[in-house]
Amino acid sequence: MKTSNYSVLMPAGKNYILYNCRTDVMVQVDNRLAELYQKNETDLERIADAAPDFFEYLSSNGFIVEDDFDEQKQIIDYWKEDDENSEELLVTINPTMNCNLRCWYCYEEHGKKSKMEQSTVDAVISYLQKQVAGGRFKSIALTFFGGEPLLYFSQVVQPILEQIKKIGTDKVNWTLHFTTNATLLTKEIAEYLQPWYPSFQITIDGNEFIHNIVKTMGKNKPGTYRMTIGHIRMLLQMRMKVAIRFNYTAKTLERFIDVLTDLKDFSDEEREYCNVAFFRVWQDKKSDDEKSLEEKLDFLESAFRSAGFHVIGQTTRLVGRCYADRDNSIVINYDGMVYKCTAREFNQKNCEGRLIEDGNIEWNSRYEQRRQVRYCNETCRSCILLALCHGGCSQNKLESPEVGCLMGYSEEDKMDYIRQRIKDIYVEQTKRVEARKRKDQS
Repeated sequence: MKTSNYSVLMPAGKNYILYNCRTDVMVQVDNRLAELYQKNETDLERIADAAPDFFEYLSSNGFIVEDDFDEQKQIIDYWKEDDENSEELLVTINPTMNCNLRCWYCYEEHGKKSKMEQSTVDAVISYLQKQVAGGRFKSIALTFFGGEPLLYFSQVVQPILEQIKKIGTDKVNWTLHFTTNATLLTKEIAEYLQPWYPSFQITIDGNEFIHNIVKTMGKNKPGTYRMTIGHIRMLLQMRMKVAIRFNYTAKTLERFIDVLTDLKDFSDEEREYCNVAFFRVWQDKKSDDEKSLEEKLDFLESAFRSAGFHVIGQTTRLVGRCYADRDNSIVINYDGMVYKCTAREFNQKNCEGRLIEDGNIEWNSRYEQRRQVRYCNETCRSCILLALCHGGCSQNKLESPEVGCLMGYSEEDKMDYIRQRIKDIYVEQTKRVEARKRKDQS
């Protein structure tokens, strides 16, 4: 047997943390076991003789593998299995590229006349009918994106959902999601959607003052902050799940403590239906004071957790495969053009196909290019972060050179990433233990 290429031993106070990037498992070990592991990485029989239980744990959790076991191949084979998942279809629909707000960091061009025409709605329905009739998928996850998808709720979203009812909600498991600023949400819309048990992603950009500057409906119009929080709470009270996305910059981050004050009167039941996650606005470049920013972020995440909110850790949301890498994931724009990624402009350069009237998709050469670059260059394949970072998503690979680290990580950056992952795992494990204790006490 041999030690894994993806294991790291790090000091943690008086003890050590042993972590494996491939299996995403960590364990705390004392000085004796840490020294035993370090001194005998090439002579594993000594570990087996001196600490058989420890050796068994290492073997069971991927810290030690068989001599002929190809870890790199196992990682990529796992990705391929995930990407080729034939049971779930992911369909994102952009009813429009227009939006009632103008956030400064938004990368999209807001076409005021961009609205999905009836012919495209019909083609979307034909596409979904074909997928259901084919009997291939057990579930179809439908996401409405944009632009602001609620701008044309009655003209686009509702007609599609009504047709899905006719296709048959008993033949596959349908899930429904909206990425929305929530300002156009009404009680009537929420009540219509409630039987679908939808989920929502809704963004808050800072405290009330900052949010109202970023998300403005226009000159002399009321602020959107209180409205957004009110609509989030309405959804939670109706037991619909909400992911609250905190978009921050180095200048705005610390003011999110004010947001916690405004959310503190959420009931325990309401908090059960929501999670929060911090996302740095992509235009906000790194500064010389990144360590201070990380400390502020750690403080805020801890504060929200202490207040009973489920916080998605910085690395947790990155561990899984990107939706754009999956074979059975498409984005249908309002004009019938088909894409794979929602994090880039919906233009001719990024277009990968076209939805035609009969519900079929004509793919172009860019789609094939994406498929060919999904599984990393040689630099990524030899990196300790391979299983965590994936070498970036296929969009990164399409846009970047074929050699070198696409994420620009130094060796120090890699170790920082691993430290953050260990921290996130510890928090998740602690929450599970606390949840079990509460369940046992009830």
